[in-house]
Amino acid sequence: MCKNSDIQVPDNIRGIISARMDRLEEQLKRTMQVASVIGRDFAFRILQTITGTREELKSYLINLQGLEFIYEKRVFPELEYIFKHALTQEVAYNTLLLKKRKEIHEKIGKLSRTYILIGLRSFMRCWLIIIREAIIIAKPINI
Repeated sequence: MCKNSDIQVPDNIRGIISARMDRLEEQLKRTMQVASVIGRDFAFRILQTITGTREELKSYLINLQGLEFIYEKRVFPELEYIFKHALTQEVAYNTLLLKKRKEIHEKIGKLSRTYILIGLRSFMRCWLIIIREAIIIAKPINI
């Protein structure tokens, strides 16, 4: 099976997605960025906990749905969303500064004990990705 990182996507496609994101209101862009750290699929509850918002978050997610960046994946048993394209999630993720990405990864890691105990399925799916990314961020770069 082919991984996303194995596929070469022209920079102009990434540029188009990035340009669309740049035209968003700051709150919408920030919501996309935080969601991208959680993963392509992300639970409302996790995003809400990390962002510290609720009503505003619902509005942001509705706007992002209207712009076709994300879709509602399921309502029951947990409200979950998914990025329309994996590339959109990747571009949003890469627009975050490394320091901010690390902070969000740490917040997600702290939530892990609680959400694992209550069996939040979407968290379990992204757990390995979070660990992998945290390890990559922590590795020193030799130049």
